Amino acid sequence: MSKDVRLWIGFSMVAVVVVMAVLGILEVFGDPNETDLGQRLLPPSKEHPLGTDHFGRDLLARIVGGATISLQVSLAAGVMILLLGTTLGIVAGFFRNALGSAAVNVIDTLLAIPPLILAILAVATIGAGVLNATVAISFALAPRLARIVRSVVLSLRERVFVEAAGALGASELRVLIRYILPNVAPVVLVTSSILIANAIVVEASLSFLGLGTQPPNPSWGLIVSEGRQTLRSAPWNSGSGGVAIMWLVLGLNLLGDAVRDRSDPHLRRELDKG
Repeated sequence: MSKDVRLWIGFSMVAVVVVMAVLGILEVFGDPNETDLGQRLLPPSKEHPLGTDHFGRDLLARIVGGATISLQVSLAAGVMILLLGTTLGIVAGFFRNALGSAAVNVIDTLLAIPPLILAILAVATIGAGVLNATVAISFALAPRLARIVRSVVLSLRERVFVEAAGALGASELRVLIRYILPNVAPVVLVTSSILIANAIVVEASLSFLGLGTQPPNPSWGLIVSEGRQTLRSAPWNSGSGGVAIMWLVLGLNLLGDAVRDRSDPHLRRELDKG
């Protein structure tokens, strides 16, 4: 698949979810939490295009409402991952002192724990809920960005223009702001876009386990969890949430990969090393 095709397919898939999120805020398809026990577990029909769940709630309304929550959590987590991961990676790669060594040890320690397990441990410590899940996701995925940023910074430190700036008397702060940060920024932006897709999966997993979005609020992971009891008799109940998660994650991955491939070869090499 060519870079342009992946770019436009990924962009279109993400755009669909963004439109769904807007429709969810406006409740165009109705209240996602409105129950009607007389219409429980109805199959897809003209009145309910995705069917209804075990409480008679319209699944289309809940999927659209879940898009709002998923985007809010993933974007908030993405910003926090960008700030935490970039800061930690720069400190670990740029400073050759006790602070840099401590940052390297923190990255290595956190990378030894799978992101989902790390997020579960964080939520178990600070409590369940959307806000806490967002913080936990950021804490779990920031080391992945930090590792890549550190690799890029270490490479940049050996570049001629950085060494020349130091030889001419530029302070470490000036070298960092003037020469390191502008060259790290493209890697950070591309990697963050890919990590947002991981954040979607972790958020859905936490909600599935009851540690993220709490009932009755719609969440794709929660929809999958609630529908697992009727997976044989009403597969649309759980399947709709799974398809929504797959759609957004695939779109974000295609978009991130296309942006990465359109970047310079040096950027691609650094991402592959990370």
